[in-house]
Amino acid sequence: MEASGARDGSGQNGWYYPVLFVNTFWQLRTHMIALNSTVTTLPIHINLNNLANWKFSILASMDEGAKQTARNAAQG
Repeated sequence: MEASGARDGSGQNGWYYPVLFVNTFWQLRTHMIALNSTVTTLPIHINLNNLANWKFSILASMDEGAKQTARNAAQG
């Protein structure tokens, strides 16, 4: 829910922020830009889309699995 408790004109419906899922699954090193003090501007491209709950669940599960595998590999 929105932190200030704001509501619509009827006072019955509260506002909420949508879930933000940053999908970096297909992000390649060639898509990345090294940042340092000489970088003054960056190209940015943002896609805002609806995502079915089942698709979000699959992507989030795959992402968490990959992160867990990396954590396990780091621990030896």
